[in-house]
Amino acid sequence: MRKQIIGSFIGFVLAISFLAACGGGGGGSIASTVQQALQVLFDNTASGMTASNVQEAIDELDGRLDTTETDVGDLGTRMGAAETDITALSGRATALETRATDIETDVTAIETDVTDLDDRVTTLENNTAADLSYDNTASGLTATDVEAAIDELAEASGGYVFTRWGSQSAPTGTTLVYAGIAVGPADGEGIFLMKDSDAGGTTTEGGFLKFIGTETSSSRMPPGITANRRIVGCVCVSTKPVTTIYGSHTAPTGWSVLYKGYLMADGGQPIVVDTDSFDASAGAAGTESFRTYTTQRLEATHDTTKYPRNTHIKAAVIQKN
Repeated sequence: MRKQIIGSFIGFVLAISFLAACGGGGGGSIASTVQQALQVLFDNTASGMTASNVQEAIDELDGRLDTTETDVGDLGTRMGAAETDITALSGRATALETRATDIETDVTAIETDVTDLDDRVTTLENNTAADLSYDNTASGLTATDVEAAIDELAEASGGYVFTRWGSQSAPTGTTLVYAGIAVGPADGEGIFLMKDSDAGGTTTEGGFLKFIGTETSSSRMPPGITANRRIVGCVCVSTKPVTTIYGSHTAPTGWSVLYKGYLMADGGQPIVVDTDSFDASAGAAGTESFRTYTTQRLEATHDTTKYPRNTHIKAAVIQKN
């Protein structure tokens, strides 16, 4: 546009010059007119330009157009660079989005693994030895779970033997070896269990150690134990460790009660006589019998808060779970 304006103006000047050259006597007048036109005054109040005539105004506009073209070129270059930057940023954003998706996938996989592990831990916590499978290929055992394998090994090694005094029935989960009746030496101390109905040959008195039946005393019996009755019992075997807890009917954590009772003694080693299933069917031992008495708490020199006097001593035969 700028070139069109300048071209039109140059064309106008050439036309005036041509008319001046061809006009004869009036040519001086035309040339003078052109010169005057070139010197036409220009009011720059409204435009803010510095030119004061048309020629200077045109030159000033031409300069401004040159500057504008340069600025436009610079803007085009900057826009190109900006577009390049935008393209690069867009690529980086896409890469980040892809990476975020990959991370989310990884996190989901980890969460799934954690859930699986938590389920497995919960299963293990809730399992007992019976829930855990056992491969018996190498051992030759018949058991197919851990608990059965332990029981089989314990039974093969003889198991854990104990005596239940006061009853001829094996506690649940144990095996009866034999049942009998409590006897002790007439001139000594100690109690053992004699098997029923398997006597030896007859003999006469004199020159031998005599054993007599053992019975409870006539008074001050613990709860559940009948006075003046023979004490029966049975020998049992467990596949799990067995021990006796004295002073309580409650098993510690990890153990269970096979049977509970009270301590009784003839002066020797005390026995735990069953209080829940005391069998009084054997009757009294008679005039010649070996008496067992209930035991009492310790003397007052001990802590009577924890160990009060004149009380029956609890006990329990317990088995490890």
